[in-house]
Order: sequence, then structure tokens, then C-alpha cells
Amino acid sequence: KAADQGHAEAQFHLGRCSEDGNGVARDVKAAAMWYRKAADQGHADSQHNLAVCLERGAGVPKDLEAAAGWYRKAADQGHLDAQCDLACSYILGQGVGLDHKVALHWYRKAAEQGHALSQLALFRCHVAGRGVRRDMEEGVAWLCKAADQGHDEAQADMGLLCMRGDGVARDLEAGAAWFRKAADQGVARGQFNLGLAYAVGQGVAQSLETAVKCFRQAADQDLAEAKRELGQCYRKGQGVARDPAQAVAWFRAAAEGGDAAALHELAVCYLEGDGVAQDPSDAVRLLRKAIDQGHTASANTLGTCYALGPPGVARDMARAAECFRVGAESGDKQAHFNLAHCYSEGEGVAQDLEAAAKWYRAAADRGLAQAQFEMARSLAADNDPRHLTVAALWLRKAADQGDADAQHALAACHMEGRGVRRDMREAVAWLRKAADQGHAKAQLALGMRYARGEGVEQSHETAVMWWRKAGEQGTWRAWLAVADLLHDAAAHGPASSDDRVLRGARAQAFLRA
Repeated sequence: KAADQGHAEAQFHLGRCSEDGNGVARDVKAAAMWYRKAADQGHADSQHNLAVCLERGAGVPKDLEAAAGWYRKAADQGHLDAQCDLACSYILGQGVGLDHKVALHWYRKAAEQGHALSQLALFRCHVAGRGVRRDMEEGVAWLCKAADQGHDEAQADMGLLCMRGDGVARDLEAGAAWFRKAADQGVARGQFNLGLAYAVGQGVAQSLETAVKCFRQAADQDLAEAKRELGQCYRKGQGVARDPAQAVAWFRAAAEGGDAAALHELAVCYLEGDGVAQDPSDAVRLLRKAIDQGHTASANTLGTCYALGPPGVARDMARAAECFRVGAESGDKQAHFNLAHCYSEGEGVAQDLEAAAKWYRAAADRGLAQAQFEMARSLAADNDPRHLTVAALWLRKAADQGDADAQHALAACHMEGRGVRRDMREAVAWLRKAADQGHAKAQLALGMRYARGEGVEQSHETAVMWWRKAGEQGTWRAWLAVADLLHDAAAHGPASSDDRVLRGARAQAFLRA
């Protein structure tokens, strides 16, 4: 009755009831009609809601210019949501000319009155330098205001900044806490990032099971990245029982949601026949699609396919080199290394040692242990003392990352004093690291150090243990070393020495020789 009599507030509320289906049948056309009646009387809430209807085409024909006009009328009356939405219209150029500075003006008006979404928008403008010079400090100040008010998206952004130490002090626990706040409000990004934190134990105690739970919550909201991570969990059996078929299903769902990285993971499943029938040709199709969608890391995998030529894919080094180039030019360090190898060997491209050195260096600078080892090998080739010192530095970088070849080579440097001071204890330490990873040459050398008591207390028993490990990997010299040691023991020891072991060791050595 009040609405029929022209009461603007009543018309607004009747519009809300019609829009929500609250007490009356849901009718968006009736809602838009009542909003317009109240808006024509200057009712700010109705002006804003009518603008939303016009922007979405809900109950009225879509009309972005008219929507922007009603947003401005409400904004001029101090309506905070309208000020924020008008700013957004200028950011996107919807119904008005694109103008970041005008957008910033309206965001700031609303933000200064405590409007959390506008505060978040100001943060993003300052970070991107949109309509204002880039100012991380100013942006973070606005983000803190929004997050402290409980704005869920702002809390998720605060979590990322704390995790990265970007604009704020790096604080993993605080980052995880912000992710949890956002996740508790149902923000998919917050749930996803909290899952990542649990997966690696950043700011929280590591819990793969909890990570899976978080990923599933985000996946249920259709977040493609979360579906991909769930696929990884099922493929690796992390937090759930390993289930390759489930992994493929999640990768496929993520890919259908537009996640290019999921296309790459799906391709790997087809290459390996993991959870799906092996089909390298289908893998190639998926990798090409991933590259087309901007996932340049897939270029290296595609190049590897062409280089290896699995069943159904013709070996083509020219195509492989071109794929490696695409990956390398996008910053993929493994592609840098593979392209360098192509130039070094003249595979798929004309041999060019200078270009090879350039790409090896690029991969090494980005921390790829293989490339760092290759840099060291190249530098040490001429035995120049200056080059040997630099080579040892590259070896150390690779060795610190756990590269067994580099650890073995660095041990040799310490044994011989090449590029580093001679230090048998240091050499033994690096040999042990490589030997523990199953590096046969390191196991042979470590056994020799124990046999001779070099850098370690002499122990023939330990020497034989390491030589046996190396011998079981096909290193015949290791069996020969065992045979020689047992021969000496038989010659100088008691008559009860195990002659069968001696004969067996010698037989192994001669057979392998």
C-alpha cells in the first residue's frame, strides 16, 4: 500500500523482496520497476540497485550507459557501494570512457569512509600503478584497512604478501593466519593457498591430509588450480591413497576450467600411461594446446617428446630445438639447458659452441644444477688455475643442490687441490653425500678412502661395503678392489680367511672386465 502511494522507502523494500523472492514470488522485472519508481524520487539505494539491474540486464534490457548514470546519481549522494561501482565502470570503460584517474577519485572517496572493497581496489591500483604512480607502501596501507575490517579477498591478498615478504616483513605464520581467515569465509583462493601452506609446512605444521581438505574445498567452488593440485595429490599419493585414475579425472576437470598447467599434467599422464592408456601422440596434442594457452613450460616437455621420439611421435630434433627455444625465451631453465645441448652437439640446429655457452650460462644463473655442473666441466677443461677456481664455485652451487655428479667432482677437486685447497676430510664429506645417493664412482672412491684411511679412520670393512654397492651397479673396478683387499688379507691374515669370497670377488671382476 505504501509503495502504491509513492513512498520511496517502501518501493525500495518491495523491490528487494521481489528480487530475493522474500514474501512474494521472485520477479526481477517487478524488482527493477519498483527500484526505478524509488530512484526517480532520488532514493540512493534504489538508484544503486537499478544501476546493478541495468548493468546485468536483470529485469530490464542491459544498458551500461544508463547503469553508469544511475551509479553517478547515487554516488553523488554519498552512496559508498555506488561510488565503488562507478569507479569500476571507469576502470573497465563500461558505459563511460575508460579513465583510471577518475576511477581512483571515486575509490578514494569511498575508501576514506571505510568502504572495504574500495580500499582493496585502491591497493590494487597502487600496486599496478593504475591511475596513480606505483606505491607499494601506500597500497599495503589500504589493504591492511580492508583486511582488518574482515574483507575476505583482502585477507587472501594479505596472506600472499606476508608469505612473499612483498611490501611487508616476510612472516609465514601471519600469512597462513590470513589465508585461514579468508578460507573460513569461504574464499576459494584462501582455501587453495592455505592448502599450499599445509602441503609444504609454511607457517603451519605440515599436514598433507589437511592440504587435500583445503584443495577439495576450493575445488568444490570450481577453482581450477585447486583441481590441479588435487590431481597432483592423487598422482603422488600425498594426503590420500595414490589413485592415478582419480588424478587424471581432476587434471581433466582443471583443464576444462581453463587451467593450462593442468593440460601439461594430463599430457604427462598420457606420456607415462599413468591412470590412462599410454598415448604419446595425444600427449603431444595436449602439450600444444597448453602452449597455445600460454603455458610455456610445456614447450620443454614437447621438445623432449620430439627429441626422444616415443611410439606414435616421429623423432624430430629440428622441432625439438624450436620447442626448447620457445621455453628458453620464456625463462624456463630446463629449456635453456636443453637448447644449449642442441647447440653443443649440433642437433636440430647448426653447431654453435658460443650459443651453447650462452644458454648453459643462462640455465646455471637460474640455479639449474645440471647447467652449473656443465659450466664447471667446461671451465676446467683447459686446466687454467683461474678457470679451475671458478669451476669449483659452480660445482659447489650444484653440489649444494644435491647434484651427485657435482658432489663427486667437487670431492675430486678437494682431493687434488684443483681450484680449492686440498682437504681430504672435505673430500670424504662430499663423496659420502654422492655415495648415499647411489653414485657408483663416488662409492668406489669413498671405499678407497676408507681402505687407505685418507680423510677418515681406516676401515676395510666399510671400504668393502661401499665397493660392493658400486660393484652391484656394474662397476667392475669395485669388485677388483674387493678382490685385491681380500687377497692381501688372505696373504697376511690367518688361514681361516674366507677363500670363497676371494674367488667370487675375483670372478666378478674378471667377468666384468
